[in-house]
Amino acid sequence: MFESRSDSDSMDLGAITGAFCNVNASVVRIYPAESPFSGEAIDINCEMPRRKNQQAHVYVKKLIFTLRACKFPTDIQEVTWMIPDDSGSSRSTNPVPFLRSLFDDMQDIILEYFQLDDERLCRGIYDKESCLEMNCLKGIADAAARKNRYFVMHKARRVFLLATFHHQFKAALSDLKRSVYIPPSHGQRFGIFKLLLFRRRNSPLKTKHGRINTKSFETQKERIFQQPQQQPRDVSKTDISKPEISKPRQPGSEYQEKIYHQFALNDTRVFYKNQKKYIFNRNASCPTCDLDVKVTIPNVVFQKLVDVSNITIFGVRIRFAIEAVLKLVKEAPYITVHVREALFDGYEDPIIDLVCKNQILKFLCETNTIQKRVGFFYEQNGTTDGIYEVDTGVPSPFKIGHLYTWNNLTMMPEGTWDSEYARMINGTDGQLFSPMLKREQRLTLFVPQICRSVQMEYQKDVSVSGVPSWRYIPPQDLYDPALPQNRAFCNKAGMPRFFDNTTVQIENCLPAGLIDLSRCQSGSPRVYLSNPNFYNSPKELWHAVTGLAVPSPSNDVTYVDIEPVAGVPARAKRIMQINVGMVKGDLSITKNTTNVIVPVLWMNDTAYFDDATRDQLYEIFKAKHFSFIGGVVCLSLGLVAWLAVFVVIIAYTRQANDDEYGRLVLEDDDDEVPPQNETATLAEA
Repeated sequence: MFESRSDSDSMDLGAITGAFCNVNASVVRIYPAESPFSGEAIDINCEMPRRKNQQAHVYVKKLIFTLRACKFPTDIQEVTWMIPDDSGSSRSTNPVPFLRSLFDDMQDIILEYFQLDDERLCRGIYDKESCLEMNCLKGIADAAARKNRYFVMHKARRVFLLATFHHQFKAALSDLKRSVYIPPSHGQRFGIFKLLLFRRRNSPLKTKHGRINTKSFETQKERIFQQPQQQPRDVSKTDISKPEISKPRQPGSEYQEKIYHQFALNDTRVFYKNQKKYIFNRNASCPTCDLDVKVTIPNVVFQKLVDVSNITIFGVRIRFAIEAVLKLVKEAPYITVHVREALFDGYEDPIIDLVCKNQILKFLCETNTIQKRVGFFYEQNGTTDGIYEVDTGVPSPFKIGHLYTWNNLTMMPEGTWDSEYARMINGTDGQLFSPMLKREQRLTLFVPQICRSVQMEYQKDVSVSGVPSWRYIPPQDLYDPALPQNRAFCNKAGMPRFFDNTTVQIENCLPAGLIDLSRCQSGSPRVYLSNPNFYNSPKELWHAVTGLAVPSPSNDVTYVDIEPVAGVPARAKRIMQINVGMVKGDLSITKNTTNVIVPVLWMNDTAYFDDATRDQLYEIFKAKHFSFIGGVVCLSLGLVAWLAVFVVIIAYTRQANDDEYGRLVLEDDDDEVPPQNETATLAEA
């Protein structure tokens, strides 16, 4: 994705920054021309000098000011980072701005440069009498036992140091995502920080003419790119309920906006984002329905504590510390929150604050094992789902909508799934399909929310507002772990057992019909996706809970209706059920429970094409229909003309035969009549 090279600017950067810090070698990373972030990213490793009564952010501001004034134009965008030392530093109150549009693509660079060296992690830890590990070792008389104990403690120490670093790193990323990063203040001791500069060659949102290029494409789908950015589609989000108690619907409206980044490769590809915003529709809701209604749902934070209860630190299991904290807040496997908190706003579990302050358990917060705020769609309202690079259909209209990259990736990161096949990004983004579809072909689309590509297959012909369409649904074998191609979506590291029957749940896999979202979400919550009422799943899942309706193929199936000539979706329905895996674990509070998959809510996301798109597709249908009628008429006229010619030929042939026969008859008659001269001679005789 990136290309490394040396640059003459490195020496200039060193000269400029030398007045403020001791500069190490700088490296230049170059983005490819086809990337929406094409340009140069320059990083500087800088060890801050020790100066009393000076805060780190002051140095950062001075350094940025000098760089702007002495060398570079104003299109430099800065990203600042500081790795604190172990002095227990606090954050400064002065924020440093960060360009939000660069956040997604900068993550890879930050991940690459902010890896701590193993040698540096271990250096100087055990050379002081004051170290806790050394004090513990004094009581062990046997040298061999003391040595073994030393290595155990040494390894544990490294784990804690790595946990601390990852906590700081993820906290910084979280701040950057909110467009602001606040560097920590170090008092008299300064750690190491990196200044990452981004010098753009071209503005990613502009072409050489200074505006986005929206030239017409010779394809039936040019309207998709030329429509206003806010799609005027009728999109509703309904049926948000808790299945086991049949809560009323909470209808809402979904607004989608395409944010264009750049047309590339001679307008053959386009980079864009889909921004989605959900708004509660009070007029379409029942009188008692409201986002402030309280619901009781499985406690995701509690389940994370169950997961880590068997961890041992220095020979002591942390289960006892967890149970002590649970007793303080009277925490239970379920929690009551408002609907808005369970969905987009997120809720703060009172146990989180106690865990983060506990000396034994705080590493759970530092490693981001436990999220500070919990919600099934937290921070997903009013946000985008990544950068798409798709084919525009120029010059080949049959490649339109083909997805080349998502967030500049052609494959999901390692660890998402267990094989390269499962991590491949294939198909389209689900909004564009190839024209001239065939019933026997399966459609492939990439779904970022589940971090994988899925397939749809033809089911039947339908009509959407008079437009003939084909309905596509997920095939029944899509989420069947018994098939070899689906085994890669299991978890070879281990999966909780919810059913002892291996025909219901294969080892290290979920039952059929369920998707594991834990490897696709921050904090790895045990959240699973399925069809409503566990449709297309083993009946044992349905019987394990009460209150679910009988699964129905007419109500519980996701589908998309596509006009097959243009390949444009006319109607789509995405219906899903979100479940939480509840595990018994080793805690005393859960000793009387069993492992079970509990449904939490349904979501029915339905979208229709707008009137303008309907008219355009109907024109295609009418053209096809009239062409068919015209073809039939022409064929009929041709058949009539052919029959007429055939009749004329037969009549002419018969007439010619009659004339020939008459001529032959006359000739025969002439042969039978004697000549007159011969008759006269005979008479005279």
